[in-house]
Amino acid sequence: MASPAKKRKRNPNFRIEFAGNDDEKNSVLENLQKIRSELTTRYNKPVGNLQVIEHLFKLWFDKAADGQESVQEKLPAPSNYVKVHSKRDTNQKVFLCAEQSLQRLREVTEHHRGYCEEHLKIKKIIEKGHVISTKLSGDGSCDHTFLWSSSPYLPNKEYLLDDVNAR
Repeated sequence: MASPAKKRKRNPNFRIEFAGNDDEKNSVLENLQKIRSELTTRYNKPVGNLQVIEHLFKLWFDKAADGQESVQEKLPAPSNYVKVHSKRDTNQKVFLCAEQSLQRLREVTEHHRGYCEEHLKIKKIIEKGHVISTKLSGDGSCDHTFLWSSSPYLPNKEYLLDDVNAR
């Protein structure tokens, strides 16, 4: 009697999840398949999703090693609008913002970027009527802290936006 064939040992599986609709999912899967086919032809052996992703990482990091600036220049800009994918995502703080305060936020972030490479993160949000005050600080070892308000102060120490809305 012949001995049973040895079973091939498979690596354990893991999953990666992405947020997106069916069109985005199909586009990603289609691109994975195109790259997998190209790599299979190039290496003359089957290639899995993990090898495709590792190959893409290698290309990315090799490009980054050539020059950090060239990679950053090609990064896509953030979306102009924030889309929520479910009703659950709409439970957010809503506030008013004055044009002058928005300009101040831009100035603060540009100033910080001038001497520190760390990104600013929102550490604390305090709601005061229609206005928020927030504390921004570096997301790593940097100890820079900035306070920002969505409304300018009036001489009577009230916020412009709450004063306008009270009229």
